[in-house]
Amino acid sequence: MQELKENKTITAGKSGKPFQYGIRIAIVLVILFGISVLYEYLTMTPEKLFSENFQAFELNETGDTTASALKESYKKGNMEAVIREFDTLKSPEPFDYILAGNAFLGTHQPAKAIHVFSALLEISEDRKSHSFDEDAEYYLAFSYLGNREPGKALPLFEKIYADPYHRYNKNVSAWFLRKLKRSLSAQ
Repeated sequence: MQELKENKTITAGKSGKPFQYGIRIAIVLVILFGISVLYEYLTMTPEKLFSENFQAFELNETGDTTASALKESYKKGNMEAVIREFDTLKSPEPFDYILAGNAFLGTHQPAKAIHVFSALLEISEDRKSHSFDEDAEYYLAFSYLGNREPGKALPLFEKIYADPYHRYNKNVSAWFLRKLKRSLSAQ
């Protein structure tokens, strides 16, 4: 009878080992994942946030029938031509500012993009026309990131995140904001 009891415990012990190995492997994977997330979080810089998250303005072809050299150059990806054309305009339209600001970002000139997007927001306030304000805010925030000024970008991204109706709300997550705040404390 005693042999039977010992035999049962040995059998039960053997069948539990694969389960124990599975648990150990799962724990190791969770720890490795946690370490990689922590590393990613701790090594976050404004430049890295910019390069991982920036997406240039996409032209919406539906409903927009206006043609301009600026728009055509942007469509072709010729950012230098967009900048040259923008500089020749006597009174640019709000849409021209969006394209020019993105062209400056695309050519790694975030300080000039900041100037363009800030000017657009001022003009919009003066004209009481706010059709491109959400675009300007979003790209101005990225301009600040690209210019290594995350402290100026943070309030804009927080505003976008807080407004569920903002055009770019889905592009700004709580995790993105945490990483941005972390990049501030690392400076």
